[in-house]
Formats: sequence, structure tokens, C-alpha cells
Amino acid sequence: MAERKKPSSRKKTADESQQVMPTQEQAAVRVLWDTEPPAVYANFAQVQCRGEEFAMVFASFSPEGPVPVPGEKLNAVNARIVSSVRLTPQTYFNLIQAMTRNWNRFVEDTFNEGGAPVFILQATPVKGEPQGKE
Repeated sequence: MAERKKPSSRKKTADESQQVMPTQEQAAVRVLWDTEPPAVYANFAQVQCRGEEFAMVFASFSPEGPVPVPGEKLNAVNARIVSSVRLTPQTYFNLIQAMTRNWNRFVEDTFNEGGAPVFILQATPVKGEPQGKE
């Protein structure tokens, strides 16, 4: 059975529990954190674009899977899907923006005083969009 990570016992602040991420066409959304299902562990993710939606599949597999035999082709490792999410293009784009901000914050907080070189993600301007900082 796949290892399950326990949800954080840290109490979320008022700001975290009521984060609002509105788009121009949508009203503000308040996340009700007390409805969050138990967290699951995934060490594999796959993203596919299918027509008008993006499919994100998260899976878990054992890294000790099949061992290649010299001269033979390695068989595929089976992965158990732990979560599958479908997103509109706008929601997918908003997710990428949020992930970029969080990754960059992680790099700054973790490696700001030296350590392993880690890349910072940069947004590429969209044609016709104003350029500038967030």
C-alpha cells in the first residue's frame, strides 16, 4: 500500500484559510479548508491537454520496481493513480502562475544564503500583454 502523508497539523492563519484568487470573469472564491480530503502521496505526475481541458494525473509507484536484466528491455513500472483532476485552460494557467510564485519563494527561502544552485522560473510575456512585475 502506498505511503500516506498526514495533513499538516499546523493551524492555518486567517489569510491562508480565506485566500481569494478571482479572475476578471469570476467572483472571489473562499476555500473551505475544513472540507479538504486526506492528503495522498504522489511521486509521478502527468499532464495532458484534451480538447478544451487539461488533465492532471497524480500517481504513486515504488522506485524499487523491476530491475533490468542485461541485454533485455526494461518492463514498465505500474503506478497507482491517487488523484485525477480536470482543469479549464484559465484555471490551468492560474495554477501555473501560483506554482511559479511558490517555487520562486521556496528557492529564495531555502537557498538565499548559498547552497545548491536552483533555477528561478520566469514568466514569458504573452503577445499584447503589458510587461511588468506582479
